[in-house]
Amino acid sequence: MATTIELHIYSSAGVRQAIITDVLQVTSRRIVNDIDTLAFTVMSTSPAVPYLVYGAIVEYYRTDIT
Repeated sequence: MATTIELHIYSSAGVRQAIITDVLQVTSRRIVNDIDTLAFTVMSTSPAVPYLVYGAIVEYYRTDIT
């Protein structure tokens, strides 16, 4: 089974704005005792693009059943 990736986008006030499931590319990096990084790519026609602004909060969910 394929890996499922889901990004939840929240406003800076913590209100959920969008859920992105049509992610083209994701790169994440967890570092102990440092800042984690996440980079992702979505189509410019995605309905979530207007919510990807400075100060937005992004939650990253990756599910791999196997």
